[in-house]
Amino acid sequence: RASAPALRGAVQAQRGSLFLRENEFRISTAAATFEGTTAYPELRAVATGDVRDGNVNVPVTVTLTGQFVDDGTGARALRLDTRFSTTAQRASGGTYTEDELYALVAFGTSDVTAIPGNLTQSALRTALNVFLVGEIERNVARALGLDVFRIRTNLLSGDSDFSVQFTVGSYLSRNFFVQYQVDLRGAGLIDATYTTDDGRLTFRVSSPLTGLDLSTVRPSASVSYNLTERSSVSFGVQNNVVNLGPNPGPSSTTFRLGYTFRF
Repeated sequence: RASAPALRGAVQAQRGSLFLRENEFRISTAAATFEGTTAYPELRAVATGDVRDGNVNVPVTVTLTGQFVDDGTGARALRLDTRFSTTAQRASGGTYTEDELYALVAFGTSDVTAIPGNLTQSALRTALNVFLVGEIERNVARALGLDVFRIRTNLLSGDSDFSVQFTVGSYLSRNFFVQYQVDLRGAGLIDATYTTDDGRLTFRVSSPLTGLDLSTVRPSASVSYNLTERSSVSFGVQNNVVNLGPNPGPSSTTFRLGYTFRF
């Protein structure tokens, strides 16, 4: 169905690196596997790198796994898990614990007692997951030739299940920019902006789009005349709909006239 697409297959990474703090981890395996029942993949990546612990290089393996699970409301939430491991022995004897490896990668020291007491292992996991998300954004944008690739999550809340919103965008020409934003429920927003060569006029068209269901399209349009670099007047028509989906609710149209001044 257009409103609930499903994918089958796998995407394999050929090469790449992740940077956590100043440490580089070279990807050995990475894949997104689609089982054919939904459009959401299972994620797995393994990367290895050396992390300095005093005068010693410690080989550390990062294992990242992720699944999109039902959050109980019918929507999907991404469950992301990051693990660190090593076969190296401490200079003082014994093996590194996972807490020590988290501290080593995040703060440059394996001495857990040197870390502020309010930074729990959960907080360290959250911080490192944020680093990973940022690195994924940069690498995906570079690989796909995109001008914008963003992942927005509630990772900082520390929840194991969290929401994710993806944004991709690209300049199709010097003056024409197209952007698409979608969350894990498939609720999306497509946006196109064109600015004339002299920078005076800006045209914008946007519309919600749920999955691939074209019946959810409700375009809104606006035009702005830029008086100066900081001020502009605009006129727009916005379509509002109560419920998007195969059976959308009643819609209304709002006309907008405005003046904007940017400090």
